[in-house]
Amino acid sequence: MAKAIQLKMGNDIGNSAHKFKFNGNFVIKKRRNKEYRVNQPSCNLKIERTDIDNDVDEEQIVKGIWENLIIRVESPAIKLPGYYMIGRSALDSGKSVDNLMVGVDAKAYHDLPVINTLGNIAAYIIDTQHKDGKLTQNSFKVVVDMTASIPVTQYKDGTPARHLEQRFMNGEHEVTVFLGKREVKITIVFEFVYVTHEGSPSVFAIQYNDAGEWRNDDIYRLINERRAKKNLPPVIGEDFQDLKILHVAIGDGTTELTITHGIVPKYKYGINHGIGHALEECLQDVMDAINVPDSPRQYISKVLQEGVTHKYYNKVINVMKTPLKREIDHIKRGVIDQMVVSRGEVDVILVYGGGSITCYPEMAQALEPICEERECELFYVPSEYAVDIEAEGLYLFLSSPIYAKTKAKYLEAATSK
Repeated sequence: MAKAIQLKMGNDIGNSAHKFKFNGNFVIKKRRNKEYRVNQPSCNLKIERTDIDNDVDEEQIVKGIWENLIIRVESPAIKLPGYYMIGRSALDSGKSVDNLMVGVDAKAYHDLPVINTLGNIAAYIIDTQHKDGKLTQNSFKVVVDMTASIPVTQYKDGTPARHLEQRFMNGEHEVTVFLGKREVKITIVFEFVYVTHEGSPSVFAIQYNDAGEWRNDDIYRLINERRAKKNLPPVIGEDFQDLKILHVAIGDGTTELTITHGIVPKYKYGINHGIGHALEECLQDVMDAINVPDSPRQYISKVLQEGVTHKYYNKVINVMKTPLKREIDHIKRGVIDQMVVSRGEVDVILVYGGGSITCYPEMAQALEPICEERECELFYVPSEYAVDIEAEGLYLFLSSPIYAKTKAKYLEAATSK
């Protein structure tokens, strides 16, 4: 086996979509001559070896690995080793997929976050090691440093987070990727993993760019439009370094409402409300409206994420109006509760996450009176940044001195045992 590949991963395991940043970069692909960032639906499908079609073109599978990811996984971290279709491959199979049930499944203890993380690492290796669809090796070893996050409602005293870390770090994980008749074996070892709570890593992403310098790009577009109307100067990343920020990270199953001061979390709080709850409530009505039966929640989430460019979007959003309003009301109530707990000492309400796109502009309209009353600003992250900001923040945290010190302390303790 050749020299091990060193990999750094910011790993945002959402209930709806799995977002990731590897070695400083998102995975960028083209569709209809337009670039997009790759993420994967948070679902998989357990299959048998006989379900895998060997009679497919290896080169095409390699080039389209993110849509055709089929693996065998052997890992001490999971209950059911075996054959799996991962993400888009599972969703496009037309079969009933396994996913994270909103408000029910705990990410630290469920197998899906581990299996899909291993599968997506394997896909990244295939994607980056081939040349024109051809691989020169049949096996790879990967050594990974990784940050991930779980909801505040599941984080509790940190025990679930430490449990998830150990699931990754204890032992080797063997992943075999099926490329037609060819099988490629990938051995994955996690050198160090740090799991934090969702809703605060993004504070890194609104301050810093990939080079670790103050950020200054279009992510501030909406807040600067609001500031311009009040004759206030535009902001950049540097302006957020010492502010008290109330995060409103709207996901599928939860909304994280942590308050940070600078990069330090102060009031950790989350609620079991998000877009997935609204969708689950009206899923059958949505399927009836678009005449596509047996569609998993992840498929409808994909429709919502694509917005008006998807032919089903208007029908889906019309059916969702009432349950969506209820979720917005719950989130608004959570924001008010955090304002009470913090005695209103908040400088900025920061809204992001995949759910923030579906909630716009109603969520912004619900929060504007709170901002006026509490004399704080509304920073609604534009849709093109809202989905990936957590993965971005996780990767920036991975590159920070805090992560380096935590890793060094862990390795020192492990060596002294």
